[in-house]
Order: sequence, then C-alpha cells, then structure tokens
Amino acid sequence: STSPKTGERLVTLASDDRSFEFHLKPDAIARVIFAEVDKPDSGKTLRIVRMLREDDGPICSLILADGGDDEAVSWYKAMTIRYGYEVRSGDA
Repeated sequence: STSPKTGERLVTLASDDRSFEFHLKPDAIARVIFAEVDKPDSGKTLRIVRMLREDDGPICSLILADGGDDEAVSWYKAMTIRYGYEVRSGDA
C-alpha cells in the first residue's frame, strides 16, 4: 500500500485480529542478508533475515526461532537457495 501521510510504499504484516502490525518501507531496503547462527550452549540454530539501509544501518531483523518447525526451516532454506545469502536492491 501507500502511506497516506508520506506517499511512501508500505508493506504491512498484521495478525488477523490487528492486535499486531509491522510496517516496512521496501524502498529503504538496500540489501537483505540471510544468516544462520549456531548457539552451541543450547544446540539451536537461529535463522535471521537482516534488512539493511544503503549505509548498512539496520532496518530490522526477522529471526526464525529453532523450534522444530520443519515448514519454517524449509521456507528459509528455499529462500537461500533461490536468492543466496545476500540480495541487493534490484537483484530479485
């Protein structure tokens, strides 16, 4: 959608009951990094999608918790196969 205040493009992720909303300005994203971080103390792997500005400043990070959800892990792996571990704006 488009922000009624600024005219910028927005992507909104929201829960069905609208108790949670997350607004993202896709034009501000210069690159996306897919990172996997092993946590040896817990034996878990964090799968992280980092969205960065042109100056490499962070916009947000989405973290897929290692909870044994095979569908979520498969989605993450499919994204890395399709795009690699780094995507620059305009590449996809």
